[in-house]
Amino acid sequence: MAAVSVRNFRNFFSGKRTLVVLRTGFKSSIPCMAILNRPYCESSSQSVPDTLKERSPTIKRSPLFSGQKITPKRFQLSFEEFQQLRRKLRTKQKLAGLPIGVTFLLASSTITAYMFPNIFDATPEQIEPILGMDPIIFCGLCGVASAGVGFAAGTVAFKSVWKLFNKDLAQNMQEREADFLERVAARRASSNSKFEDDYYGESIKNVSDYRQWLREQQKKQNITDKYDNKEQSGELKTEAA
Repeated sequence: MAAVSVRNFRNFFSGKRTLVVLRTGFKSSIPCMAILNRPYCESSSQSVPDTLKERSPTIKRSPLFSGQKITPKRFQLSFEEFQQLRRKLRTKQKLAGLPIGVTFLLASSTITAYMFPNIFDATPEQIEPILGMDPIIFCGLCGVASAGVGFAAGTVAFKSVWKLFNKDLAQNMQEREADFLERVAARRASSNSKFEDDYYGESIKNVSDYRQWLREQQKKQNITDKYDNKEQSGELKTEAA
């Protein structure tokens, strides 16, 4: 008996203690930790006494504490880098669309002059309307429409070529943009109109702008909720009357 007590005392101070997870007597999923000072055994088979195994039920651990790493959604580009690259790409698209738009405008003017050679030399009595419009107005509308189509075609063509030569960066930007639009759609104030200010988060340039946008959307949502509550209370009063 004395030898066992001396061995237990020596094992306690030498650090040979066993850490056992016990369950409380209440129906709770939160375990309590207890250190049992028992004689140290070199064999791993006798780790916990049988009486302790019978008393402590099996602990079903949640995935958070089961050792499985929950990896959050990660991106190769930070939010600041994504916004900067998107602004630069849009600027380059506009610059690339300008010469194409001017080219289409000149082409439209040349075609109009070829099809109607006497459009500027005819007298007012000889001028024939084109589609019910004055020839000058018709030529101007054709020029503006051609310039717009050329500008749009230039921007689309530049973006396609840029994606072809920057596949990895384009993929990273696409993932970031999809996540950004998903967050904007989930956190914008509920409204029936898409023509409100900053509906798609156009003013967001960095994280600070995003937080400001969230505060503004929260204010709009609070105003909408108050208005809806007033309408519902008014309808209830009307029905009660």
